[in-house]
Amino acid sequence: MKNVDKPNYGNWIPGRMIMVFLIMFCIFCVLSVLIDTSIIRGILIAVSAIFGALLVYMTYAYWLFGKNDGGLQKQLCNTLLDRLDWDGRGKALDIGTGSGRAAIYLAEKYPAAYCVGIDCWGNPWTYSRDICYRNAKIEGVAERVSF
Repeated sequence: MKNVDKPNYGNWIPGRMIMVFLIMFCIFCVLSVLIDTSIIRGILIAVSAIFGALLVYMTYAYWLFGKNDGGLQKQLCNTLLDRLDWDGRGKALDIGTGSGRAAIYLAEKYPAAYCVGIDCWGNPWTYSRDICYRNAKIEGVAERVSF
């Protein structure tokens, strides 16, 4: 049974992007088999190799950012906040907030801070403003963040 009180920070790599690379890789592989002209076939093979490399890289990144319940994403946010030269008073702006992870962690780390997270939510991302507010509420900082 899924815990409804657990924040959803998602994955920084959209799954749809991996599917696009997979489809493009398959299309160019099939075309390289069907085309007889050697120059065009060579170009198609090169393009399919590029999409194949991108597919492998993005799939690995997706796995890496998602494993251990998003541990790498959390580690990156904590590293960012550890290097932040700020007394924790006043307002902070998180540009490209995604699911609100950095803004929420900042509000947790600095109780005197107010953080605003902005983003352009929509395709291909699965994040939304509502998810950010839900995560902030679950983490207990909803009154000190806005999105």
